[in-house]
Amino acid sequence: MSTSPGYFTHADGVYTPMRYALSLWAPSTLSGPPVCGLMAREVEAGYCTDGFAPARFTVDLHRPVPATPLTITSELVRDGNRVRSVTTTALANERRQIRGDVIDKLSESFAVKQPQAQ
Repeated sequence: MSTSPGYFTHADGVYTPMRYALSLWAPSTLSGPPVCGLMAREVEAGYCTDGFAPARFTVDLHRPVPATPLTITSELVRDGNRVRSVTTTALANERRQIRGDVIDKLSESFAVKQPQAQ
């Protein structure tokens, strides 16, 4: 177990912000990078399997994210042989705060090489 500081604690699907996640400009809100990183982590953990790796991550911050516990939801939009598309959402107080889209691409360096027919 790590003793280094983090941005969130996690229990029962809820992420509670720690002081390092707070915005320096408005302490009642969260800074964007920790929330975006949390969303990226969730997508990577849930959908980057079988040689897939994130190729693009786009985030829309609809409003300032309040410094309250967050839940992250995600949905697989497309599951192809070479590309996966995932939409993810951060909810605070049961209201959508951020929406993100991730494109996962099959990485050639991780792909299983098929034997050549002779």
